[in-house]
Amino acid sequence: MKKYYALAAVVILGLFFLVYLKNSQTADITGKESIILFYGKECPHCQVVEEYIKSNKIGEKVNFTQAEIFHNSNNQKIFVEKNKVCGVNNEKEMGVPLLWADGKCFSGQDKVIEFFKSNAGK
Repeated sequence: MKKYYALAAVVILGLFFLVYLKNSQTADITGKESIILFYGKECPHCQVVEEYIKSNKIGEKVNFTQAEIFHNSNNQKIFVEKNKVCGVNNEKEMGVPLLWADGKCFSGQDKVIEFFKSNAGK
């Protein structure tokens, strides 16, 4: 009987771990992508952008990569690099959402949404 409880516990923990990995959205990027949306999982402004992307099916119209930076140190390093290219050198001034496109930075939910609005029809 104890074997069954132990087996059940292992299965439950395994399932929990798989669900956690699937939902963590912390895939590494290379930084060479042409359009990158940097976001933080807990960022309320990023959630507004995410809702806009979903409700307007932007993923079907604009080819871009999403990079979570709060829980992924590699993505965070690339985020800092892209900010510096755009002239933001003080890490305290860097924030999400940030869209890197064609060597330019679009910072803040309004500018990111405006970028997607103007590029969704192309």
